[in-house]
Amino acid sequence: MHILVHSILLVIFNLMLFYFPLTKVFGYEYSAANAVFISFLSGIFAIAIFKSKLPLEILRSLSKRSFLIYFISILLIPLIMAVVHSYFGIACSLKDGFEFYAVITVPSVLIGAALGAFAFIFFKKISYFIFIIIYLLIISITFVELYFNPQIYFFNPVFGYFPGTIYDEAIPVTLKLISYRILNLLYFGLLLLTLYKYNFKVITLTKKFIFFLAVIFPALFLYFSPVFGYSTTFTKLKSELSNHISTEHFEIYFAPGIDSTLMKSIALQHEYYYFRLSDYFDVVPKEKINSYIFYDSNQKKELFGSKNADVAKPWQYSTYTTYDDYDRTLRHEIAHCFTAEFGTGIFKLADWFNPALIEGAAVAGDPFYGENAVDYMAALAYQNDFKVNIVSLFSSFNFFTNVSSLSYIYAGSFAKYLIRNYGIQKFKLLYGSLHFQKIYGNTLSKIEQDYYEYLKTLNLSDTKDKAYYYYGSRSIFYKVCPRYVAEQLHTAWDMFYQGRYESAGSAFNQILKVTNNPSAYTGLAESMFKQTKIDTAISILKDNIEKFKNTSSYYSMEFTLADLSAEANNISYADSLYIEIMRQNPGRVLYYLSHLRLELSLKNVMLKEYLKGSEFDKYVILQKLNGNYYHYCSFPVLIVLSKALKEKYDIFLSQFTKSLTVTDYESSYAAYKLSQYVLEKLDFDKARKLAALSTRFKKDKNFDEVIQSNYEKMLWCFNNAGNVTAKFKTKEN
Repeated sequence: MHILVHSILLVIFNLMLFYFPLTKVFGYEYSAANAVFISFLSGIFAIAIFKSKLPLEILRSLSKRSFLIYFISILLIPLIMAVVHSYFGIACSLKDGFEFYAVITVPSVLIGAALGAFAFIFFKKISYFIFIIIYLLIISITFVELYFNPQIYFFNPVFGYFPGTIYDEAIPVTLKLISYRILNLLYFGLLLLTLYKYNFKVITLTKKFIFFLAVIFPALFLYFSPVFGYSTTFTKLKSELSNHISTEHFEIYFAPGIDSTLMKSIALQHEYYYFRLSDYFDVVPKEKINSYIFYDSNQKKELFGSKNADVAKPWQYSTYTTYDDYDRTLRHEIAHCFTAEFGTGIFKLADWFNPALIEGAAVAGDPFYGENAVDYMAALAYQNDFKVNIVSLFSSFNFFTNVSSLSYIYAGSFAKYLIRNYGIQKFKLLYGSLHFQKIYGNTLSKIEQDYYEYLKTLNLSDTKDKAYYYYGSRSIFYKVCPRYVAEQLHTAWDMFYQGRYESAGSAFNQILKVTNNPSAYTGLAESMFKQTKIDTAISILKDNIEKFKNTSSYYSMEFTLADLSAEANNISYADSLYIEIMRQNPGRVLYYLSHLRLELSLKNVMLKEYLKGSEFDKYVILQKLNGNYYHYCSFPVLIVLSKALKEKYDIFLSQFTKSLTVTDYESSYAAYKLSQYVLEKLDFDKARKLAALSTRFKKDKNFDEVIQSNYEKMLWCFNNAGNVTAKFKTKEN
């Protein structure tokens, strides 16, 4: 009877899963959801079997067969349903689906049964209640680790593994996950066998001894789990990020390999952001902020759990970033630690964990996105029909249903609007209670309309192309096979960078059988090009680029097509594409890279040599390009290449013997980027002068805010660096 009831429940549960964006695909989410449900059902089943009133000899015989039939049926039902659904519906990778199901779901039936058996043996009268308590306690280990540990990834017997963030779409079946589930199977399998034999009097161990064994092994495992990489404690994290700078307001931990001069510059910028945020939020954190800076995204993924997303844990007063793009999000993450002072609950977050308020407050504290002022980015979206309903955005968890850039920008711009028009004190009250009418005397919908009117007043010179570039993508919830595609793309690009072009091309082709992915088309084209199949490579991009019109991917594909055409000696066509990208002006980087290539194309074969050259070759070519007069569009690339080549600062400066003049956007942007670079070298006077020079171009109000903010930082560092750095306490290994 229990088998039939549980089977029906499982069918209903899986039919429901097919209606949700991520679980409708036979992959990680589907397997994890079934692991949770099956482990619960199997625990209930185990208690029911053990509670049976049949004679011992009969029950001993029947129970073996019942467990076997139950385990097989309960595991086959979701598997068969997933395969059938994949055949008639969305099919990503059956191979990946089977792997996740085998590693995550299959062990769950033993785990649940062992927990149910344990609850019955030691708490017969209230066994169902105790089982539920134990089940919830095991799940709660995840929340304990989230709260007390730095990590946002979690290994747990009930659901196997949780990656910690939707920003990292690729979730592979790793050896670490496999080893973890093998340990789960060994422990819970032996526990179930022992309890089964004890209950049916096959062995004569004491209950105290069984209880001791049942508890001691999990306790030992939890203690040693950081050693095996199943969790990350602060002790482990600090041992890995072993370089340390203590400042007045921060404890900053750096990964080894980061230049000591850059470490001091980053530490100084921490203090600048503290100064600005304490003034903006009119509050100071009660504790020193701990900042953890990883060497690269791979180290961050391994120790922290998120490869791409930088994160703060306000209740810990901790931030987690990577050094190669620290300035992109550092101020934003530090802002989260300031909002902890007016957050609620043990997590010190916004009321009801409202994500729009949580992220909106941090964006307001760091009001720039992709070197653009956040209000102008919101106006760009609003005036080009990328509209978000503010009432909906601030309701529940609708924040995650939009493209992430849209949610962040609207939430941040709206929070900034509230603070600017109503004051920070009212915003603090809102953060802690979420009562718009009570705090502002107006409904959210009325304030929303006023905010939209404000966005209409911001005059934009930007084109619709910039709106498509920033907002023309899809949320993970609306992508086809996002986990599978992300993992396969990662594998394919790895093959490409290893020089395995034929294998990479096959991998990209395989992805394109599942979904039209722009990165896969680009990868396939570049793989063909490397195999000297030049016409095929260019045709791939030409034939498919229009599929991505009005999306963010269109412009990067257009740029790749131009580069491949230039390498194939079709310079006139390449130039026409570069000119078109500059006309479209989707983003600052694509604009100056396209202009640089146009400048190179005027110098005979320079462009082709540049595109084919190594980093050193590119650097030498750009130095030659700037021999007679400055090509300001090359400055950002020179900076990147100089860093990659680890060139000495004085040698880098020696190429700038001619006077810099700012007369247009590109020269202003060049001075702005140079000021940031020399700040990293602790050259405060030159950083201030370059930042001041960049402000001489004032024809773009959006960019004016960016360069003015940069100048204020450089000026503060110039005036305060001596006093601030004198308090630094540095430890390097």
